[in-house]
Amino acid sequence: MRAPIDFFPIRHHSPACAAHLSAALRALRPAAILLEAPEDFGPLLANLVAPDVKPPIAVVSLPEREAIDEEDEGRASYYPLCDHAPELVALRIAQELAIPVEAIDLPSRSKAMLRAQKSADRPHLLTNDERLTVSDYIDALCERTGARDGVELWDRLFESRLGERDWDAFFRALDAYCGHLRELARPEDIEADGTLARERHMAAKIAEAAERHAGARIAVVTGGFHTPVLREAGGARPSGAREDAPRRARIYLIRYGFPQLDLANGYGAGLPSPGYYDLLWKAKDAGDALWRETTHRCLEGFARRLAETDSGLSFPVAARLAAAECAFHLADLRNLPGPGRSELIDAVLSTGVKDAAELGAPLTSAFSDWLTGDALGELPLGAHAPPLVAAVRAAAVALGFSLERVAPATKELDIYRKPRHAAASRFLHALELIGAGFAQRLAGPDFAIRQRSGFLHEQWSYMWGPAVEAALVDRSLDGDRLLAVCAAEIRRRLAALETAGEGRDAARAARLFLAAAMAGLQGELDCVADAMLPMLAECPDIGRLAEAFRLLLVVMRLPNSRAGEQPAALRRLIDIAYRGMTRHLASLTRLDREAALAVARDLGELAGFVVGPEAAALGLDPAILSKAVSEALDSGDDPFFIGSIGAVALTLGALDEEGFERRIASVLAGAYERPSRGAEALTGLLATEPRIFVGSRPLIAAVHRYLAGFTEEDFLAVLPELRSAFSELDPSEIDRLAELIPGVSESDAVDEEAISEAERAENEKLMEEVAAQWRADGLAEWLGLSP
Repeated sequence: MRAPIDFFPIRHHSPACAAHLSAALRALRPAAILLEAPEDFGPLLANLVAPDVKPPIAVVSLPEREAIDEEDEGRASYYPLCDHAPELVALRIAQELAIPVEAIDLPSRSKAMLRAQKSADRPHLLTNDERLTVSDYIDALCERTGARDGVELWDRLFESRLGERDWDAFFRALDAYCGHLRELARPEDIEADGTLARERHMAAKIAEAAERHAGARIAVVTGGFHTPVLREAGGARPSGAREDAPRRARIYLIRYGFPQLDLANGYGAGLPSPGYYDLLWKAKDAGDALWRETTHRCLEGFARRLAETDSGLSFPVAARLAAAECAFHLADLRNLPGPGRSELIDAVLSTGVKDAAELGAPLTSAFSDWLTGDALGELPLGAHAPPLVAAVRAAAVALGFSLERVAPATKELDIYRKPRHAAASRFLHALELIGAGFAQRLAGPDFAIRQRSGFLHEQWSYMWGPAVEAALVDRSLDGDRLLAVCAAEIRRRLAALETAGEGRDAARAARLFLAAAMAGLQGELDCVADAMLPMLAECPDIGRLAEAFRLLLVVMRLPNSRAGEQPAALRRLIDIAYRGMTRHLASLTRLDREAALAVARDLGELAGFVVGPEAAALGLDPAILSKAVSEALDSGDDPFFIGSIGAVALTLGALDEEGFERRIASVLAGAYERPSRGAEALTGLLATEPRIFVGSRPLIAAVHRYLAGFTEEDFLAVLPELRSAFSELDPSEIDRLAELIPGVSESDAVDEEAISEAERAENEKLMEEVAAQWRADGLAEWLGLSP
């Protein structure tokens, strides 16, 4: 004899469905409960109701790494659950009454499950019941009832019945609603999205359970859209082929949040405004006071939230009372037992917004955020979490980050002097590299673009949340360790450069190497370098090679790095970039002005580096560059080129001061079609090594003679080039130059005697305070201060 089967249609995250299901299960006490959940979630179901688990949470399904193909693209699948999820309520009742529970849907990595939601910009959810609020049938009902959309219609028809006691009448009404939706569904649509395959599987599982329990009562809890078909099957085994064996999955638990549950965010995981429905759920036992208690909790909580923020908004007592009264009048007008979500929104709009220009913002926007809520679930650290999530959480806690805040926190890191802070910086850069969304850098050195490179501190804003865990879940396909995932990301980006036809772009490759180093991938740099070697060796662009060389030097100078202790991979890359630059020096003449200026600055840094101790520690041979610049200088006649390459030659000792000054003077005195051409030599010199010019009286005199020979018209023509050239000087270099320029009198200098004694004393006091702070920070020796 088959078991009698009770079918309960539900909507995911519906408080009314959850409350009536709880009452039904307690009344019927079935021998088994069958849930619409992937059957491979079965071993984890008991953990969802463990005492130390606080919803919202989500079960996550990931494919085995070797099983990813075109059918299974490797995206994570989510099964979110909040406190008022009917499935979670059923699990709690089952635990309380010792009722066995079975998950009866297809395994999470089945083809049909993966077809259910194919969207690149939305997570793949296993709890999508969009069909309960979007259809022609629902549009017709909305038109008849005056509801604005399917969500408001659902609230009027079903959530408004939360306070009723007749669970049987509730489910009969819901069953009729779902039956009409199913009758009007197009067969080709539900075949294409995997619905029919899932229902065949669930019907078979129900039939097996009915035979196994031999006459005992069974409760079947499924999404309302499936229930009519499953009831019609009546526990009989379905005809038709069962789906092929699914790929194996890795199943985990993660924390979730109300913003992720919100239907308005495009997740399709249930109802919108989970914060509101959570308030409604918490008031479910209030009896006749249900709607009044929910209304006042909602409006008073909103007012407190505004008072706690610095938005400048408020919702005073008079407005709250008026909104509550308005909401109840709207409920009476719409023949409802009390105000629902739509009535509250309308009431706040009517009483809190004073001007038509305010419609939509900012008060109504803030109320929408309040209805969404910001609750964050809790799980024991590392319990059933994906290894990557558990490892990152543990590392964050060990490094001093607070993960329990619901608002962003800031952290300042002393990256040069405190090893733990340097480790925290690498950790944050690693998470930034893989797009985890955990932290954002607010201040600090930006080595890649020469900004604030002297800063000793980084400042970050960070906040842990479901979005971070979801991002880490998605990246778990690359590995279970953060550094392994970073290495996979670097290799993926290198491959993308090749695919995009940028496989010879040395600068882009070097930026990736810098990102890898800042993320702490010291042990992974060899494999990244192996992919970069041909990119550097084949790069023909002096600009890209120069930028690559500069970035590799940045890697060498990162905190806790020493020139003589660099990884072999970095040493190889620096050597190849160095030799590549020497081969392509002549191509500087083919660059546009901005690119040429950037290369000139890099060449100046290169020259200074090659003659210093760091280059010797790396084994770089200065003679290679000296020979290259000498040959280039003898064969070139472009003024900018002569100024820049000549400065490099002088720095290297391949050209003496007299010879260099003679070359520049010759260029300045040359005859060119455009007067500004000669000044380009000055631009090239100052971009490459400005200290050469500001310390050379002969060069200054040559420029003086050059300018003295201009007519007013010629001077105006050359002025833009001069501005470009002298913009390369910093304030101290400008002051030094002013001292050496012929004709600058003492009256042009600052009159120190004009400074009063009081101002002088105040300045000296300020300097002492700054010096004291530097000493307290341990910078005395570094800055050359007396102890």
